[in-house]
Amino acid sequence: MYMAIRSLLYIGSLFMTVAIAFCMFLVSGTGLLDYEGLHIGNERYAEVIRFPTEDIMPLNTLVNIGYTCVGIYWCVIIKNSYKHGILTQPDCYFFYTFNNMACVYGTVSVIRMITQKAVWAIIDRWYTLLFFALVPLWASHVVGNCKLWVCGVTISISVFSYFLTIFSTDCYEIIVGLHILHAIYGGCIAYSKFSSRQSVYYFFGALCSCILFVSGNLLDMELPTFSPLFHYISGHCISRMFDAAQIYFTNAFFFDLTLKKGIENRRTDMKREN
Repeated sequence: MYMAIRSLLYIGSLFMTVAIAFCMFLVSGTGLLDYEGLHIGNERYAEVIRFPTEDIMPLNTLVNIGYTCVGIYWCVIIKNSYKHGILTQPDCYFFYTFNNMACVYGTVSVIRMITQKAVWAIIDRWYTLLFFALVPLWASHVVGNCKLWVCGVTISISVFSYFLTIFSTDCYEIIVGLHILHAIYGGCIAYSKFSSRQSVYYFFGALCSCILFVSGNLLDMELPTFSPLFHYISGHCISRMFDAAQIYFTNAFFFDLTLKKGIENRRTDMKREN
């Protein structure tokens, strides 16, 4: 029974994340969302190394495997935690969804760097929004206030907000900024209910990683003016490292809060029994 439930949770989560990515692929392939700021072409990146061909930037490409490694790592932890009764089925669903998204995103990002095609650049940027959109929903689940219709509306708004880039090339940065603020707000709400010293470290770890992720991406072409080292370990590469770290710390933050929630719920049940 346990194996069947665990498999359904994982497969259902994986199907949803892949299905969303596939729908994005179909829409991106129409050319409707192509615009100048997509960063297509090696000349838009600071890395100068080319290996094994003149078209591939090895570090900017390989760094994206980090997303998949973090995703698999947390999926294993969640599997074992559910097996030992530490997490509930709804808890697992959020963890599996978030980390399956990381695995899908890592694959998309590798393909984007190798092919330098608009369709993969669009999916890369579009899929990023879903990570931040999921955080406040996850926080709502932790505090016990997660409604299915709210999840549907939030994800739909997040997905369709990317279409605003049709009207202005500056819209994407604004949309990402709003998603980040919403995610931070959700994290604060969850922390306010089930706070712990450890979760503070994870929260600020995720926040600092997010800041460095955005900064490294924006300063990719400017950093080599300070040191030629950034032509090899570029701002884009550093940005991706901190983005993977951000996913790790987000998992750790919610894992810690979920454990604290479980402890408090058991204490409440014991008081009622007494």
